[in-house]
Amino acid sequence: MSSEQQTFLYAYQQAQWEQLLIVEPDYRQAVGQVTALGSIIGLTEPLQHKLTKMLQTILRDESEIRQLMHSRVNQLATSIRQTTQQQ
Repeated sequence: MSSEQQTFLYAYQQAQWEQLLIVEPDYRQAVGQVTALGSIIGLTEPLQHKLTKMLQTILRDESEIRQLMHSRVNQLATSIRQTTQQQ
């Protein structure tokens, strides 16, 4: 999961929008797998701890991704306004 997560976050940070479209399905699948692990009853304490840390990292990264997406939407809105005004 870490590899997909790092690739996804890096693509956002670098504004590599085409790369995001390529890696997003793998990222979503990896997040789903980590989330599904949480429903397994009887996980050992070390696995529970590792799962908790992974989910915390996912949530932190998701927050950063939301902020980057919001910034990108604002950039696009500004660009659209400027293009409309020029026309």
